[in-house]
Parts: sequence; structure tokens; C-alpha cells
Amino acid sequence: MIRLLSASTIPTPMLPLHLPNMHRVAFNAQADLKNVLASENNSKSMLTEYFKANQEHPRARHILYKDFPGSFTWQKKKKFWKPRVERFQIGRIVSANPAEGDRYYLRVLLNHVTGKTSFDDLLTVDGVLCGSFREAAERLGLIEADNTLDNCLTEAEQWAMPCSLRRLFATILVHCEPGDVRGLWDRHLDPMSDDYRRSRTSPIEVEQMVLLDIRGMLQSMGKDIVDFALPSIDDAFDPTEGEAREVIEESTVEFDVDDTKLASSLNLEQRAAYDEILAAVERGDGGVFFVDGLGGTGKTFLYRAMLAKLHKAEWDRQAA
Repeated sequence: MIRLLSASTIPTPMLPLHLPNMHRVAFNAQADLKNVLASENNSKSMLTEYFKANQEHPRARHILYKDFPGSFTWQKKKKFWKPRVERFQIGRIVSANPAEGDRYYLRVLLNHVTGKTSFDDLLTVDGVLCGSFREAAERLGLIEADNTLDNCLTEAEQWAMPCSLRRLFATILVHCEPGDVRGLWDRHLDPMSDDYRRSRTSPIEVEQMVLLDIRGMLQSMGKDIVDFALPSIDDAFDPTEGEAREVIEESTVEFDVDDTKLASSLNLEQRAAYDEILAAVERGDGGVFFVDGLGGTGKTFLYRAMLAKLHKAEWDRQAA
């Protein structure tokens, strides 16, 4: 059976985005890694060969990376771009988050600059080799003049869920220092609140729910929402009274009272971790502990024992 695809159903090529020498390579698990690294074919990606196509085809030098599939087809086996003679096709560069740093700014450059023949060429602005893709984007005036952060959110709205958009918005606040925070908020509130609007009729309540969610995300990044020019959170909609979401979640975790007996059944390795972690808690030192082990070696058993111990200690403290 022959299946006909309309223009709207033709799969959109996803164009990879990677920093120099950081593209993905597929290889057989039994392959010799030295041979994998030495393979010329494995050094190629859609992006590196886009640069090469700009060297070899004058017509390519006026086409953005994201638009390349409209004029060239990717030859997967031999890894090169071939001038297209078939139907037109739309491409899309895989997304990047502003928190990813230079990978994000590499995407900004690729969305605006044509004709580059290498990563170094892309980094070169007015004859000066920049030290980072962000510097190159700044020198070209792409970050402020073209509303890069606004475009980032607008593009994400085409595919991301509202909760993901809220996290992206929080990430932009923390890592990108936007100048017009309130303008960014006003322009993107509707898509960020789409899930809340389905169950609530009051626009004020919807806005407050979005603000509360973003506040929790900012707290997890070590920031306070009051430091940003956003609408105020009304106490009437804030059952937590500003308490960090992680603290609330941890303090409401339920446990089985019988778990208080688990500590007596810990093995030597579990007991060592149990004693060291609880000692740090009792001293108030804090710290980060990494408990590693194969599945079935008793990590969850250890966690349950510690959780029960801490909850019981808190109950005893409150009772006293």
C-alpha cells in the first residue's frame, strides 16, 4: 500500500545542536573505541556538514541552518548534505535552554547567521575570534535587539506543556537577567497558565497559581520571587505563607510507625551510613551524602529507617 503524505504530515527533520566535538556517535558495544574515534564518518554530524556544505555550495551560504532541509537533503549513510531536487521540507533545530549556556547561544547564532564554514568562523565577528558563542551573539547584537528570550519562550509554546513553560520562565529569570521581566510575564502568561485556566474561572486566581508555581521553582534555584518585577502573591491564595515547597513536601511525607524498628536490622554498611548521616543532622552540620548500590542491596530499607528515626525525633520534640 502506498501512503501519501501531505505537507503537514511530512516529518520535520530535527537538526542536532552541539558544541565542537560534542556530537553523538552511535557504535556497536563490541567495537574497539580507538577505531570508533578514528573513523572519519563518526566525526561528522548534520551541523559539521552544514558548515562543509557552506564551503562547497555557493547557494548554501545564504541559508540558515534551520532552513537547510528546504534546499538540501541529508544523506544518512555517507553523512553529507545533497542539493535537494524533491519536494520542499521544513526543518527545526532541537531546543536549548538558556541555562545550558554556550549551547543555547550557539543556537541563537545559527538562527540568525548564514554562510559560516566552521565553529571558529561562527565565533568570528568583525575579524575578532570571540571566546564564547555568547560573546559572539552579544557582539552581533542578537541577544537584546532580537528579543532572544522572548523568541525562546514563543518557540517553546509550540510544543511544551504549561508546567515546562513555567520552569523555562523561572530559568530565564535566574540565568539570563532579562531587562523587561514584567513585559516578558505579560506576553507569556496565557500559555504558561493554560492548564490552570481549564479548571478555574477567575483570571486573578489563575495568575496567582502560576506565580505560586514559579515561586517554588525559583526557591529550588536559591532565588526569591520578590527579587523580580512580577505581580505580588496575595496571602489569600498562599496556603504555605511563603514556606519553601521542598520543606513542605518533606515535612508532609508519611511513614509507617513500624519502620522505627528497622534500625535494629541494618547490616554493617547500612549502619555506617545511618550513623554518619544522622550524626550530621544532630550536629546541624548539613552535608550531601551519596548512597550507592545495586538494586536489592537495601538502599530503600536504609532510607525508611532514617526517615522513621527523624520523624519520631520530631514528634518527641513537639510532644515535649
